[in-house]
Amino acid sequence: MILAEKGGHIDRLEAYTNVNMKLTTRTAAGERLTYFSEDERYLMSGAGTKSVKVIEACRETTGRTLTFFKSTDRIIVDGNDETRTQTRTASAPRAPRRRALADVHPPHRRPHQVL
Repeated sequence: MILAEKGGHIDRLEAYTNVNMKLTTRTAAGERLTYFSEDERYLMSGAGTKSVKVIEACRETTGRTLTFFKSTDRIIVDGNDETRTQTRTASAPRAPRRRALADVHPPHRRPHQVL
């Protein structure tokens, strides 16, 4: 916790190592989180090969940094020219594949006859 020079209020908060955060309907995970009270902005980053991950409903987005602006409920996920930002959407479960009759009951083979 870093206090402002004047007034004694919180200027910024910092958290390190396996940080998890709940943002309204979203969940975010990363390695470092900094909260800036002046503009109510959260900055989360990964470390090394670990990325930042945001999960909302059935969508997962990963990148190097995440910036959340509380006042506008806006999130920016960036790859920082190191990695591509990815978004994956979970789809409804797929119906089992119907197998052909031959898959279930292979044709009967006769042994070769030697004369």
